[in-house]
Amino acid sequence: MDKFWQRWNSHFSNKTCKPSNIDGLTDNTSIANHFSDSFASVYFDSYEDNAEDVACLEKLQSLEMLEKGNTDKKCRKLIDVCDTEYGLKYLKAGKASGLDNLCKENVMYAHPIIITHLTNSFNMILMHGFVQDKFGFGVTVPVVKDKLGDVTAASNYRSITLSPIISKIFEYGTVQKYEYLLSSDTLQSGFKKHLSRLHAIFVLT
Repeated sequence: MDKFWQRWNSHFSNKTCKPSNIDGLTDNTSIANHFSDSFASVYFDSYEDNAEDVACLEKLQSLEMLEKGNTDKKCRKLIDVCDTEYGLKYLKAGKASGLDNLCKENVMYAHPIIITHLTNSFNMILMHGFVQDKFGFGVTVPVVKDKLGDVTAASNYRSITLSPIISKIFEYGTVQKYEYLLSSDTLQSGFKKHLSRLHAIFVLT
């Protein structure tokens, strides 16, 4: 069986194929700007929906006060160390770092007090509704969709973003705590536990 896949990959795998141009562009800067424009056209800037952000924050704060029976915002703790630890453990090791040059291992092997500091920082973010811009900065990398297709076409690439490790810990910790408040369409299959796009394909066929 191993020989079969070796022969298959020798004929159909294009792992070492590097395109000489992208949509006719050969300059590195031009290609980067071209990818930037192509990816920007299919994504939504969450900063533009300020009203929805404010409504979501107010809902979280009001629900938290009702659950704990505490109307004093200064005494309320939205995130605890267990949530932060969950966010760290959820991340996979050996992954590339973002612009901050930090990865899971940097936090995992640091002094345990860092979990407390991160928890306090996350609580301040939720309480004041303010996040530094660098918290959301990432490196976007183009990845080929179809290796047997036209690797010189920008439309044959999808983007993956390498986000700061601290923002990932915050994201997974927050989802862990407020998962019961989050919902999605029942027809969605991608990016959900125990489901994938293959399930959607099966339903359609």
